Amino acid sequence: MRVLFVVRGFPPDSTGGTEIHAAGLARILWRRGHDITVLAREARTDLAEHHVRRDHYGQVPVVRVNNNLRETTSFEETYRNPAVDAVARALMDDEPPDVVHVHHLTSLSTGIVEECARRDIPVIVTLHDYWLMCHRGQLLDLDLERCRGPEPDRCAVCAGLADSARPAVHRAARWLRVLDDHVPRAIADARRRLASGLARRAVPESAAAEAERRISHMRSVCVGAAHLLAPSKALLEQFVAFGLPRERLQLVELGIDTRPFARLKRQPSERLRIGFVGSLLPSKAPHLAIEAVQGLPPRRAELTVAGSLGPYHGDASYASALRPLLRSPGVRWLNGVAHHKVPSVYESLDVVVVPSIWLENSLLVIREAFAAGLPVVASNLGAMAETVADGRNGLLFEPGSSADLRRVLQRLLDEPGLLDRLREGIPRVRTIDEDAAWTSALYQELWYGRHGRPTPPPEP
Repeated sequence: MRVLFVVRGFPPDSTGGTEIHAAGLARILWRRGHDITVLAREARTDLAEHHVRRDHYGQVPVVRVNNNLRETTSFEETYRNPAVDAVARALMDDEPPDVVHVHHLTSLSTGIVEECARRDIPVIVTLHDYWLMCHRGQLLDLDLERCRGPEPDRCAVCAGLADSARPAVHRAARWLRVLDDHVPRAIADARRRLASGLARRAVPESAAAEAERRISHMRSVCVGAAHLLAPSKALLEQFVAFGLPRERLQLVELGIDTRPFARLKRQPSERLRIGFVGSLLPSKAPHLAIEAVQGLPPRRAELTVAGSLGPYHGDASYASALRPLLRSPGVRWLNGVAHHKVPSVYESLDVVVVPSIWLENSLLVIREAFAAGLPVVASNLGAMAETVADGRNGLLFEPGSSADLRRVLQRLLDEPGLLDRLREGIPRVRTIDEDAAWTSALYQELWYGRHGRPTPPPEP
């Protein structure tokens, strides 16, 4: 069966959780006999906008379209891009797919789903985050407060700031997103209110209408999919609140390649070895882990941070504020770690901390930590609270509170046998092979429905 994967990025250039999952699934489905092609976005400044480049990921062909959003002329073109649509049309003309599996459309185009509808090609959408309802993808507003869901006026502020070319708007956004532990809370709050006011005056009057059009359009995109796969209950409920019928959403656990974690050998240590693995972004809140560990007894705990600094929606202020914290006593910063080397990081740890402040969906780091035999300490929020059973395979703490995180980590130091009991409660992790087998059966179901054959095609 010929399947087109659509994803916002792809290895080796992009190695976030979405990209790693899509790449692993594509590789196994190829081995199962499916003809997989990947359409992915890349962001290279040395190539012309919308330049198309072809290469391979192992045996899987990858078509990469360069899109830095430099030539967008409207807010709509940031999510519904005619140039990207043209690339997708040409690809489907040359190699008509039986199924299109969308993993993420950021910086690509929702027009791909519309094109599939015109060609009667069934579309599966795996919902890796909230981008289809939130232009920023994480339901976090410019103040890094969790958003209850899309509303035109509030979305206008976030999206208008994110996409305006006016320098004054970007300066206001930078103020809103900066982390400054040295400014008293009252001053910081006042500065945020001032910046918010400036930002709202800077947003064009038409922004609310533009936001409403995006919201309405994204609902129609979701309705156009044959299957919507939700990797967590938290995300599923958000999309139900977004207006999608519950019966259209299917809860499906994402699989990982568990083989690299099967034979890890962990040496004992007198210290509690805590790890943070992931991008160093404000939504992931690695500063909470650093602050928490700084308050633990010296020489009894250490923190390893495996992740690289980078801008958050174009703003590098958090990275600038975090950099000196990464040099704190008791903190070992590994910077960026290639994904194939991550198992060796887990091998040097006793517990993994996931302090995210957004409603995470299906965290690769938690599933990998469990596969490596490591308990997880996580924010009591979203899919983190679904996956980590407090007191059974990990511990939960109050989201955004470094003090409560410190309290929970202190328990691991003070309560004999707690860490061992948490290890014993770690659940089995779904493998990427199991994921691929289930996905292959779903493709066959769609093929059968499209062609009306009396029997589905043979298992590849």
